[in-house]
Order: sequence, then structure tokens, then C-alpha cells
Amino acid sequence: MMKTICLDETSIMDDITNIILKYTLFRNRMNDLQYLEKNDKIIIWENKIYKESMPTILQPITRTLLGQNRHTIKIYLHNEFNEFTNLLNKISNLYSIIPETHKLYLQLNDIRDRIINFITLILPGVLIIKNVYEYSPPNINSTLDPIIYHLRNFIKKYSNNKKKYN
Repeated sequence: MMKTICLDETSIMDDITNIILKYTLFRNRMNDLQYLEKNDKIIIWENKIYKESMPTILQPITRTLLGQNRHTIKIYLHNEFNEFTNLLNKISNLYSIIPETHKLYLQLNDIRDRIINFITLILPGVLIIKNVYEYSPPNINSTLDPIIYHLRNFIKKYSNNKKKYN
């Protein structure tokens, strides 16, 4: 017995457009993570992560004046990556809806590849943040461990999908 699936292309196209928009915004906010080196700290300014470049003697003063404490960083990372994880889940859901032969499937592959490339660039920075703030309260690992898991899981799933679908 053969099943027929009717695609609502407009709805799927809206989903893909929304994914592109949200990914672009996320990429712009998280771009500096790819430039972090061992022991670098981050600051959040105007809803964007930057590599902190102040000399170490001034860091405590600047962080206090700008409200850049570990709790703020933990909440920011949690909120941003939670939204990004939802985006990754939406991509996975679209793969289960769109047939491999459909033109939107190729577009989804292109978006997925760009996201995977970006994740590959920022994941070392996320790991650096985890190491820098690991032993300082509040425990940032409770936020970063699930983020790292989801990013790695998406990369793993992508590798399998790429072999299977491309």
C-alpha cells in the first residue's frame, strides 16, 4: 500500500525562511566564539557575545560596571542556545516531512551544511567557556553540557544524513 503525502509548500517554505532568519541572527550574536583561545573570557554587549579584550587588572571593574557576571553569561547562553536547539529540531522535523526528491529538500541540505560548518567553528569556543568558568559559581556546566551534547549530536546526525541523502 502506497501512501500519498500532500505537502503544503508555502508552509514549509515559511519554515525554511524562518530557519534562515533565526540562524543568521544566532550566527551574528555568537560569531566571536570561533575566535576564543584558551583562558579567554567573554562579554555580552547589545545581545551579542564578544571576546573580552580588557587587560586582566581592569576585568573585575569593567565586569562590575557592565553587569557582566557569570550568572548573566549562564542565562544568556542558556536562552540563546535553547532557541538554537529548537531551530536544529525544526530542521530534523522538516527532514521527516520533505521527500528527498523535492526541491525544498536540497535547500534544506544547504542550510543544514551552513549550520554544521558554523557549529564546527564555535564548538571549540563553547568548550573554552566551559573550561574557563568551570570551577566558579554558578555552575555553568549545567548549562553548557546539554548545549555541547545537542551541538555534537546534530553534527553526528548530519554526518549520517550526508552519507545517506547526498
